[in-house]
Amino acid sequence: MTYVPGMAGIAHYFRRRRAVALGIAASGSGVGATVHPIMLNSLFHGRAGFRTGVRASAGLNTGLFVIALVEKVVPSGLSKSSSEGRPM
Repeated sequence: MTYVPGMAGIAHYFRRRRAVALGIAASGSGVGATVHPIMLNSLFHGRAGFRTGVRASAGLNTGLFVIALVEKVVPSGLSKSSSEGRPM
């Protein structure tokens, strides 16, 4: 649900090193898709239990979304109405 918009945002902000940026993002999503279920399984079947495991997952996702929102910066040469700006 967030993969395609994330890739579109990366493709929009990077001009010169777009392939490298998309490669890093794609590999990061693969690592996250592998680690997250393993983490949930160990939380659900461990001492934490289902309720605490779901809360830990929600907290992790919320924290990562907040970091993504804080780090999202519009380049100085790029206005909201214009898509032509300085290449990054």
